[in-house]
Amino acid sequence: MENPVLRRLPLITGILAFTMMIVSGAYALVSLQLMVDGIGTQGTIVDTVRYGLYDHYPIVRFRTEAGAEVEIVASEYHEHSPSYRIDGHLPFAVGDEVPLLYLPDSPGEAKLDRFEELWGWPVLALKIGFGLAVLSGLLAILRARYRKRNMPHGIDPWYFIRGSS
Repeated sequence: MENPVLRRLPLITGILAFTMMIVSGAYALVSLQLMVDGIGTQGTIVDTVRYGLYDHYPIVRFRTEAGAEVEIVASEYHEHSPSYRIDGHLPFAVGDEVPLLYLPDSPGEAKLDRFEELWGWPVLALKIGFGLAVLSGLLAILRARYRKRNMPHGIDPWYFIRGSS
């Protein structure tokens, strides 16, 4: 492995894995804060908004405890989401009520009280981080086997780590 990028590939993928796990933890903390400190309420689907060619996102209106009326776009609950269709049918229509969670100081960032909405991003980031960690480990093992097989006899095995000095 003469190429310096290939030599450092296990380290690079390990750093990316660690970063994705930190991102997952940050998303999970936001969801936990919403579940612990959030206020549960019911919202009504008032319309849908179209993004791109095929995606339609429901617009949900709800009233806070303070009496303010708020509208949000349920971004994690759209037409191409696996949770959007149940047996080929849309699970809700305009006028349906859906459960919501919101923080009193930021009701505009409310989320549907559904697993996909609260835990979709943390789980996805964790899966990517775990996959990168496994890849990093496999690359490190392959690199170690390659070095061991191609190491000339009589050379210090730590030579490649310490360098030539």
